[in-house]
Amino acid sequence: TSGRNAGTVNVTAGGAITSNSSVNGTQTLNVTSTTTTATSVTFNGVVGGTSQPTALTVDAHNGVTVAANMSINGDINISADKDTNNSGALSVSDGATIATGGNNLTASFDDINLNATGAINAGVGSVTLTTANSGDHFSVGVNSLPLTGPNLSGSELQRITAATLNVNANLAVG
Repeated sequence: TSGRNAGTVNVTAGGAITSNSSVNGTQTLNVTSTTTTATSVTFNGVVGGTSQPTALTVDAHNGVTVAANMSINGDINISADKDTNNSGALSVSDGATIATGGNNLTASFDDINLNATGAINAGVGSVTLTTANSGDHFSVGVNSLPLTGPNLSGSELQRITAATLNVNANLAVG
């Protein structure tokens, strides 16, 4: 998708959604996988490389992968485990950054993986991380704890830039 400069772009599919090309334009971008079976959303191409969308909402049931830089000039809302069946991770590949242009990022997931060099940058905005299942624990600052739920290691935590980091879950800090 390239060149659209106003309004809203909705991408909806009953299966997995993969974007292999760059996505540019100053519109609101909504990406939704509607099937409750193992469907994921993958961004292999740069999002917002030459012109940034003004907002992004992504709904998936089996994970969201950001494999190239994503630059949105507005709020980002990601639900990687929409059906809350413990199978939807938010993954940011090595060398990729999700950037909000100083706006907010809200993400819910079963697990989070920033790989070795993946990052989230909200600048002066906030980052809110939530477990998809309300009963899960969220481990922060340790490599692993014997609890159910996502883990954000100390090195991953260092690659999140935000004025405020909110973790909405049963928190386990190591």
